[in-house]
Amino acid sequence: MLLNSAVEGDVEGDVDVDSFLSRQSDDIRTDILGSALEFVPQHGWTKTSIEKAVEQHGLDPSTTTTMFKHEGHDLLLFFIEEANNSLIEYLAKQAKENKPTTEEARAAFIEDAMKRRLQLIIPYIDTWPQALALMASPLAAREMLDNGANLMDEIWYHAGDMDTDFTWYAKRAALAGISASAELFMLNDKSPEFRDTWEFLHRRLNDARVLGGVKNSLSNAAGDTIALVNSGITTAQNILGLGGKGR
Repeated sequence: MLLNSAVEGDVEGDVDVDSFLSRQSDDIRTDILGSALEFVPQHGWTKTSIEKAVEQHGLDPSTTTTMFKHEGHDLLLFFIEEANNSLIEYLAKQAKENKPTTEEARAAFIEDAMKRRLQLIIPYIDTWPQALALMASPLAAREMLDNGANLMDEIWYHAGDMDTDFTWYAKRAALAGISASAELFMLNDKSPEFRDTWEFLHRRLNDARVLGGVKNSLSNAAGDTIALVNSGITTAQNILGLGGKGR
């Protein structure tokens, strides 16, 4: 009744009914996917998690099929986009409040950004090997790559990096490679509160000298990125083959 009334009101105001209904559908879809994340630790990045959320919202079970044709891929992409947007908002706020103006401050800013990104994965760490495998599938690879590239760009931008020469690409590729290696390290980290992962991340950032502006090291790190990503895919598949990581 409320929906019909709203639609009728839009029609009288010459507002596009299809556009209104599309917005309603997007809102419902977002609500369901947000709720589905609650079920990921138990059911993984799967259709089952979405079905549980649909049931929780009291919707027709057919909603799962009609609104989420790619099932687990839809859920994972939603999480990645939400996590990235959350981090970007945080970075913008931090940069505005305390803009990094030195190499040391920029280094600390980027390390904090990388750490926070990894922390967003922790609630789903036991199912993350499955997520990595989904990321590597043809259905998701392009969007995941674009999302990852955009996030690396945002991190450097808010850190105050304004380079426009070839290091622009090298720095972002290097950071993506370090992110991938730290993510893989975290999957097998049994230390309290992932302390070893944060130390590993710190070492990798320093060792690669990403923050020091040394062009040769940046180019070498960029060249390693593809190998790191491929390694991540293989590792995820191996872990899944062993039945997942226990903690």
